[in-house]
Amino acid sequence: MLFRSTEITNKQISYCDTRVWADYPGYFASRHLDNDAVYVTLQVYLNDGDVELGTYFTDSMKGQAQYKIPYKPNVGYIMVNSDHSFHGMSKRVPNDFIRLSSYTWFYV
Repeated sequence: MLFRSTEITNKQISYCDTRVWADYPGYFASRHLDNDAVYVTLQVYLNDGDVELGTYFTDSMKGQAQYKIPYKPNVGYIMVNSDHSFHGMSKRVPNDFIRLSSYTWFYV
């Protein structure tokens, strides 16, 4: 199991925010955990590009990628933020591309 079991149905969402992200040439997100204030995130990719520009997940800072979300239009993920939800990108956005996605944060 990639992430530890989490009960999400009994949580009261206090706030959410959605943005369109434009990741420009050279952008790279190394393996990281999200801010503790964020409870759940939702990311959906908006344009065609190299499938390797998606997001990978692992349960530790040093572990191998256990699951990869390909970068394709209308493909994405929902992630419950925890101390085991490490994620990042495998490669930088190339010089001739802008990586577009819709990103939503849910706060409790």
